Amino acid sequence: MSDSKKILSEKFSHHFNLNPTHFFSSPGRMEVLGNHTDYNHGLCLAAAIDYAIEAAVSVNDSFIVHAISRGTRYPFRVNLRYLEVDPRQYNRSEALIRGVANGFVKRGFQIGGLNLYAISSIPRGAGVSSSAAFELLIATAFNHMFNQGKIDPTTLAQIAHEAEVDYFNKPCGLLDQTAVAYGGLVYLDFHSTETPLVEKIDFSINDYDIILVNTGSHSKLTSYYAETRDDIQKVAAYFSLPSLREVNYADFINNLHEIFNKLGGRVINRALHIFNENILVEKAKNALLTDDQATFIECVRASGLSSLTALQNYTYPYDETQGVLLAYNLSKQFVPTGAYRIHGGGFAGTLLAFIPQQESKYYVSEMQKVFGKEYILKLHIRPDGPAPF
Repeated sequence: MSDSKKILSEKFSHHFNLNPTHFFSSPGRMEVLGNHTDYNHGLCLAAAIDYAIEAAVSVNDSFIVHAISRGTRYPFRVNLRYLEVDPRQYNRSEALIRGVANGFVKRGFQIGGLNLYAISSIPRGAGVSSSAAFELLIATAFNHMFNQGKIDPTTLAQIAHEAEVDYFNKPCGLLDQTAVAYGGLVYLDFHSTETPLVEKIDFSINDYDIILVNTGSHSKLTSYYAETRDDIQKVAAYFSLPSLREVNYADFINNLHEIFNKLGGRVINRALHIFNENILVEKAKNALLTDDQATFIECVRASGLSSLTALQNYTYPYDETQGVLLAYNLSKQFVPTGAYRIHGGGFAGTLLAFIPQQESKYYVSEMQKVFGKEYILKLHIRPDGPAPF
């Protein structure tokens, strides 16, 4: 038995007075390229990472999920007979379990009672989707323990996404859940959110280390994220189309004067980011397929600059800390040969850095002096998604 299984088994037995029958692991994710493109039916590159939630699990006959994690004294309970949205549980793990269970039931899949003890190495507030990892952990347990593991990753991702949006009350696209569900590095085309195109890609940027700089929490920033989404949607609505992906770029350019007068410049800037970001994702994908590291790094730099100047999600009004903006500027100062971009929703949170390996130790040391040792994380791509282990 591996060390992690041994620890999980001991903790599980201590809390539930029985032995677990299954072990599951579900990874966090990083957004490699494609900032705010997923909910615009756009293109993304994303990857599962080697930070994960691991759990020991057994079935119970109560039709209740009893779940506990390291650092908490008592399990919380989710009665699976009651699967309605409960606004009192927004932003709580119980809501995610109830949402995942509802997604299974409404699709005709089976669910049942579980005892679960979890240990997570995913740092909270680091923007690597601990919520998506937890959703997919529960979905994978239901899948393997009650449905013979037959449910495909796209369906599991959709179920998890519904749980986050409807039950957890976080307006997000499908990138996080799809990246977690598939594992490895994936190219995602969300032209259809019902059946997104998912293509696994070999990641061969061997001359660079991937560093995540965690500068602060995403808490209380949902309104800025939603405002960004609304701004971009206004441009689509101007053309009476459901998303920016459907808008012809030439039509957009030809109508800039009227859009500016009606909607202002911010919506145009943010729309320009989406148009250009989709181009960068395609260019970066082709660079990866042809082992063109220089072009890939160029695309990451261009994406980071676009989010800064056009999408404008490195800071927010009255943000005196300006952690992500500071991390971006310091990164370029310390290692100009690296590539840097906002990671995830933005406005606070994290910066993703691709650092030449010979400069990696120096970069980590300098950033730790500013943000703290525990907030500078070296990431590796995990080849598989949620799975038994």
